[in-house]
Amino acid sequence: GMAFAGLIEGEWRIYTAHDGEINGIDGIEHPRTFSYHAVSGLIAYIGADSHLSVYSVIGENDVPELKMNLESRYTQPSFSSDGQWLLAVELPEGKSRRTIIVGFNMESGRRFGFVKKRTAQFEPTMVSERYLHYSTATCVDDCGGMIWELWRRDMQTAKQVQLTLLNAVSNQPHVHDGQIYFSSDADGGRFHIWSMDDEVGAKPVQLTTGNVRDSDPTTDRNGTLYFLRKEVGMTSIMKLEGEKVVALSLSERFDDIRNLEISR
Repeated sequence: GMAFAGLIEGEWRIYTAHDGEINGIDGIEHPRTFSYHAVSGLIAYIGADSHLSVYSVIGENDVPELKMNLESRYTQPSFSSDGQWLLAVELPEGKSRRTIIVGFNMESGRRFGFVKKRTAQFEPTMVSERYLHYSTATCVDDCGGMIWELWRRDMQTAKQVQLTLLNAVSNQPHVHDGQIYFSSDADGGRFHIWSMDDEVGAKPVQLTTGNVRDSDPTTDRNGTLYFLRKEVGMTSIMKLEGEKVVALSLSERFDDIRNLEISR
């Protein structure tokens, strides 16, 4: 269920990995960002035309017509783990200063607004029916550096709580078995992978270090952590084994990699 966007000879394509084999998706050109749901075989993506589209890898699924707001643009699509929802960041009038996190029901295509705060929120993720996690740009202009924090919405009560208070950029939340993994530059301005319990007031723990840029944390069903590491001239898919970080050996040579995820 691993998927990522890979760059080869100036062309970005979406790739999926199954049983050690990497396969490129031919039906999607120039993807900007995407989400892959392996069970249903669906890929939601933002194309070069800036439109949100859904593509079936197996070519057999009926894809619902998403009832989008025609005056808005969308970015950062993300399927819920059960495939019931396609989450996305809605940009009213195409502007990102104030955004809405919405969910499209994948049976009816209906659009629901989940997070409508007077701020900009991004990167929705939902691994259970109970909670929706996302990041909020708390300060971007007058704070001596951007501040993003992680938040959580209870899908039963609609209550929202702030989870991090690092006064740094904390983003790309990924949740597995009550643990949140995320990327943050709280360590002197370099982005590394952190983790914390999915509870208000929990203490974040830094998992990676070094003169690198670590991002896109994701886990497999067993809880093994994978992420992207960008160094000078290369980007690698990394795996955390205990306290040891190991680079995966890929059958293709990529000039760059982004948008790593594992569909569970």
